[in-house]
Amino acid sequence: MPIRVECACGAALKVPETMAGRRVRCPKCAQPVAVPAGDVAAPDPPAPAAGPTRPCPYCAEPIQVAALVCRYCKSRLGPGGPGPGPRPAANRDLPMEAHVQAIAIWYRIGGVLTGLAGLLFLVTGAMGGSSAGTEIMLLGLMVAGMGVLIYRLGHHLGKLSNAARIAGGVLAVVGLGIQALQLLMIVAGSAPRGQSPGVAFALGLLQMGYSGALAWALFNARSSAICSEPYRQVVRQSPGERPPTYASPFFWGPFALVGVASVFGFIGGLSRMR
Repeated sequence: MPIRVECACGAALKVPETMAGRRVRCPKCAQPVAVPAGDVAAPDPPAPAAGPTRPCPYCAEPIQVAALVCRYCKSRLGPGGPGPGPRPAANRDLPMEAHVQAIAIWYRIGGVLTGLAGLLFLVTGAMGGSSAGTEIMLLGLMVAGMGVLIYRLGHHLGKLSNAARIAGGVLAVVGLGIQALQLLMIVAGSAPRGQSPGVAFALGLLQMGYSGALAWALFNARSSAICSEPYRQVVRQSPGERPPTYASPFFWGPFALVGVASVFGFIGGLSRMR
């Protein structure tokens, strides 16, 4: 009968009786968790593996590098589906996965739109046929390259890459700083042309709020945990569980920002017509 233990991060784990009195690694936060011995007599562990070893991602015991099944907890480690023995429960943080996946979708969309803008610059510059056209073509190449990088960032973030998570968080922090400077300029009396200072300040606050939320989502402990290799293994071994990506506020947030900006722009247009 499986033993139920709880990690300090709040994740509930079910481990086989053979692990009583030992330690397992939490698939959510990757920290070792002690399994109570209880009344179950834990058998003697198998002999240590000979040759190069690595820790099992589930029970943290030493196993051979090429092993496909852990000799201690019997978890499947390689391709081909479940192993012959009991396996740890897939304790996934689906809400946090949904936030990260939603952010990854918008990075992909932003990369495609940026790439299309770069292609438009290239076509415009090629049709110009002058020195100014050459400069526009160079600008188009830079913008198109930026679009490729942004799309690749979203692609890897969607695969829960930790490097992509850090890069996206840095971009969010940089955007937060730029928006803070823009707000300071508005307060100093340099509002964008065609906008009242109040409207520009309100829109700037909304953008800062969204950038701050992005930085929080990509730099908190939960996103760090789901972008670790042990967690990615859990994801690969539980393909039936899907995060509610399209219910995440990070998916609907950009739509809300565009809608609010459109309303403010419409109201500002009406006020200028009077």
